[in-house]
Amino acid sequence: MATIDEALALRREGIRSPVLAWLHSPGTDFGAALQADVEVAVSSVRQLAELLDAVERTSHTATVTVKVDTGLNRNGVSTVEYPQVLTLLRRAKADGAVRLRGIMSHLVHGDDPDNPFNDLQAQRLTDMTAHARDKGVHFEIAHLCNSPAAMTRPDLAFDMVRTGIAVYGQSPIPERGDMGPAPGDDTEMPCRTGPPGARRRRVSYGHTWVAERDTTLALLPIGSPTVCSGH
Repeated sequence: MATIDEALALRREGIRSPVLAWLHSPGTDFGAALQADVEVAVSSVRQLAELLDAVERTSHTATVTVKVDTGLNRNGVSTVEYPQVLTLLRRAKADGAVRLRGIMSHLVHGDDPDNPFNDLQAQRLTDMTAHARDKGVHFEIAHLCNSPAAMTRPDLAFDMVRTGIAVYGQSPIPERGDMGPAPGDDTEMPCRTGPPGARRRRVSYGHTWVAERDTTLALLPIGSPTVCSGH
């Protein structure tokens, strides 16, 4: 599921299967998720620190996935923050505070199967997974594909795929039918500030929006499709 509230709703209905929540607004209290055995994905040093604080408060081990930014440029641990995240995870694992579950990212051009950027993102995810392993952080699974890539690029499947709109029987490829956001695909809520020198950085699906200057980005879950705004 996308959010902790959705995951907790499943738990209340008796669903005991593994559930991952990966979209969190600033200041999220992860305590309820840990107590309900909901797996949590983190996208920044700040989120990981908040999760580890909840572990200390609740005495519940966190099952953690790290979402990394491989080119979507709107959410996920950046290459700048990644070494610090790995250091924190290695210490937390040694202390018994976390179980290292997964590493994930999200495609820019999933609905354009032949776009070479898909392969670049897959290679970046592979490289970041290998770098983590070299630092003593061993993830159990990796995943990248959303609905369109799951249907058209089996070579990018890694260990699992995240289908959303395809589960509803709709085509995620524009030429094959309507396309819209769904829980398994990526509808994101956080703000992020591009690193220094982020001018001309392409952002979000299709890289159709380009930052002309250093900018702060916010993803607003209002209507369809998700709105990307920079200022």
